[in-house]
Amino acid sequence: MEPNAPKPYSTCDIIVKKESYENLSINGVQIFADSLSIQNVYLNSQNSSSEVFAIPAHSLYENFPPKIKEDSIKPNPNASGFVVLSRPVIPEYIIVHDGIPSDSSAPNYWIPYKDYIKNVCSSEIYPTWPYECMVANILVITSLLSCFQ
Repeated sequence: MEPNAPKPYSTCDIIVKKESYENLSINGVQIFADSLSIQNVYLNSQNSSSEVFAIPAHSLYENFPPKIKEDSIKPNPNASGFVVLSRPVIPEYIIVHDGIPSDSSAPNYWIPYKDYIKNVCSSEIYPTWPYECMVANILVITSLLSCFQ
């Protein structure tokens, strides 16, 4: 939890094989000492090729391009002025656009909301951080997402 500290994890590659199913590889899986992690996988029932997922380095240890600047308040084409909901709305699924916002050719994926929160949270903080940090991060993610529903 200190700036410029060495990475608190090791990485490994996972290969999942099952007869009559497509092979699956997940590269760059982060392994933490004294932490149990479960990686759910879904195999396609095609015995033709392999699918490879590469997990990039954690954002604290990699130089990523700067975020695309955008207005913090965006107009809502379906309403005049701001919309304030009477209660938070938690969707069953969330659509994730796999590309920059202006790239209409990038695919969209329907992800179960709970899986999205779990994956976003785990990519922003480490399991070695205090429990309260994880709860706060999930509350922030949930609060921000409910603003855009």
